[in-house]
Amino acid sequence: MFAMHKGNPDVLVEYEEQRFSPKVLMNEPEYRMVALSLRARQTIPEQASRGIVTLYVVLGHITLFAGPFPDELYAGQVTCIESGVRHRIEAFEDSALLVLFRWYELLYGVDRRTGLVQGSETTTPLV
Repeated sequence: MFAMHKGNPDVLVEYEEQRFSPKVLMNEPEYRMVALSLRARQTIPEQASRGIVTLYVVLGHITLFAGPFPDELYAGQVTCIESGVRHRIEAFEDSALLVLFRWYELLYGVDRRTGLVQGSETTTPLV
């Protein structure tokens, strides 16, 4: 059975003055998609995820701190953060982000280097 979930991130850009505003768009066993709205100068505190994080800037300008050098991201740009990497975000201007958290590697024991299920005799990648 195939199920499709639809969401419109444009209608979810809602700013709060005191803190960033997260809205869960999709929440599945293998992934979660969240829309984040940040006012200028708001931050998302340092954290690390147990899975790959893909960050797409819908509106605005942010700085991503993940590793030794900060990374400036503008509307239309996308980046990935490896599992376990500590990171934080600061908004230079009012910004909206789509964030995708992927956990399938953890659920199915996928080897990130080969794309194969760990301990499997198959040579067919899971993804």
